[in-house]
Amino acid sequence: MPGYRGHCPTTKYDYGETYGNATQKYFQDYRSEVLSSSADPYCKGGEFPTYYTHKPETVISNRTRNRDRWLHTPKYSLTNIDFDRKEELKSFDKLAQKHREFYVDKSGTLKKVNHFMIPTKAEDQIKRNVPLSYNPVEYKIPMFTSKPQLN
Repeated sequence: MPGYRGHCPTTKYDYGETYGNATQKYFQDYRSEVLSSSADPYCKGGEFPTYYTHKPETVISNRTRNRDRWLHTPKYSLTNIDFDRKEELKSFDKLAQKHREFYVDKSGTLKKVNHFMIPTKAEDQIKRNVPLSYNPVEYKIPMFTSKPQLN
């Protein structure tokens, strides 16, 4: 934006509204007007959430607070990324979302995500993952049965 636009003596603001909030709204309206009147077809750049705007669907308090916020992200992909790590992060994000939905669910119909279970003893993990036909031998430390002599 060319020129200095830092002082707005003619800006009127309502009772209870600070000068800072009024000027922020003024600058946001000016920015929106300049961006919408630009001749460049790529000037939009996406839908950015703001507090003051004339489009009610982009106001922060009106937007949905779930995964729909990612609908307007760019759909391109870079070629110099670690594909395995990217897939691992995507699967972790999906598991985390299922975990959140499980805790929000009041009906008890959603299944618990095993990825986020509290760790258990290694013996219990082996018993859970080993087939029933396999019976491991447990090693036990011999206990001393003699009692110490008191004088």
